[in-house]
Parts: sequence; C-alpha cells; structure tokens
Amino acid sequence: MKVLPVSLQSTVRLLVFDLGGVFRDSSLAMYEGLKRGFNAADLEFNYDSKELWNLRGIGKYNLSKNLIKVMIAINNQNENLKEILKEKEEISI
Repeated sequence: MKVLPVSLQSTVRLLVFDLGGVFRDSSLAMYEGLKRGFNAADLEFNYDSKELWNLRGIGKYNLSKNLIKVMIAINNQNENLKEILKEKEEISI
C-alpha cells in the first residue's frame, strides 16, 4: 500500500476511484465516448447503449481495447450485435 506524501496527508480526506461503474452507472458515458470515437474515425456505429453494456460484461471484452476490436470486427462482418447477444443467451440456457 502506498502512503500519500506528508504534504497531502493533511488536505486529502477521501479518495475514491470508480472505474467499473460500481458507484455510478457509466454505461451512457461509455456509449457516448465510443459513438464519438467511431464517428470521428468515420466508422459505422450501429449499437445501442444496452448492447454495448451487455457485451462489456463478457469477460475479455471488459477491457476497452478488446471491446473496440470486437466492435470493428462485427462491423467488418456486417453482423448485428443484438443478434449475436441473443444467440449467446440461447446457447447458454
């Protein structure tokens, strides 16, 4: 465990990092950021926030880099994320 420098110990009372959406639902912010990034790169963005949040919940796609790679792969294959997620639900039942 790292200790704060003495100069900060008297002023900092609490430091909270919420990187996984535990304290705050970050799904819309994530969606908006991805949408803007894809639009800026002139890439198709045919996703809704719920689809992306569900995909992000699949272990290896929780890392943004992997999420973006799979989104680009889905676009390149002209696939539909909603259908892929639906198939995954049907298979796991």
